[in-house]
Amino acid sequence: MPRCIFNCRTLVEFCVITDMGGAMCLPRLKKLRLISVQYDAYEFLTDLLSGSPVIEELVFQSTNDFDSCRISSSTLKRLTLDLDIFGSNDLDCMLELDTPALVYLRLVDMSARRIKYVELTSLVEANIDIYNNIRAQGGFIYSRLLVELIYRLRNVKCLKLVLTHSTEIIGSLFSARNISFRNLTNLDLTTDCPFLSKFLENADNLKSLTLQKVLGVLEGWTEPQQVPTCLISHLRTVKLVHFVGSEHKFRIVKYLLRNTLVLERMEIVHFFSLNPEQKISMIQEISLFQRGSKACEVAFV
Repeated sequence: MPRCIFNCRTLVEFCVITDMGGAMCLPRLKKLRLISVQYDAYEFLTDLLSGSPVIEELVFQSTNDFDSCRISSSTLKRLTLDLDIFGSNDLDCMLELDTPALVYLRLVDMSARRIKYVELTSLVEANIDIYNNIRAQGGFIYSRLLVELIYRLRNVKCLKLVLTHSTEIIGSLFSARNISFRNLTNLDLTTDCPFLSKFLENADNLKSLTLQKVLGVLEGWTEPQQVPTCLISHLRTVKLVHFVGSEHKFRIVKYLLRNTLVLERMEIVHFFSLNPEQKISMIQEISLFQRGSKACEVAFV
């Protein structure tokens, strides 16, 4: 690629799928996509953002391992980070975000690295997928970092959170924190059930809830000591994905149907292996559950 492109003063949107590096000056650049870009050092990203004073959107997909990476911009509003680095369970690696104007964050982390944030007070929507599996002491340290990340997301309105490993450690640390999600209205959760109780208790304005399975397991459900405020006055739609009729899952359905007083629709997306007899049995059993909202419709998809 010609080097002159990286100093183009009229470029507004740019997608790079190639090797890159060196100084850059892109004074009008607002959107940048870096897809599987190869480079010698992650300082290039700092240089790139420094040379892009009005940038608003960055998509950064990397399969390179790295020791540290810093993303700093006072104008960046939308950030997508896809760190597709399997097997890099090194907590000495650092990802630092200094993006105070950020309103949207998408993070896919298949590595295990420390993530340092400034306050994300402007953030409105977050979509977080954590796929790494760290054990023993490393699992505890990384779990603390993830709980700190969740704390930084406390002001968002829309949150999609996928935690597929070390959920017991993360759940224990999360339950010990008093985090209020006062702005949260839409929650899509893929993890174990202890997280659900904590979010319900601390998201008073929640209107829409999607609960997905984790490796076929949704265990550890305990009812909140008091009916959460969101169930009494705000929660209107619930979606259960990959639902199979086991006892602990029925307990969740019973609780939500009984206590959600303004619920309008509960949608149950059954697992593909559910045979017709199982589906009929599940529908019959759920139809007998007490409903706190007379207007509630239960749909099986």
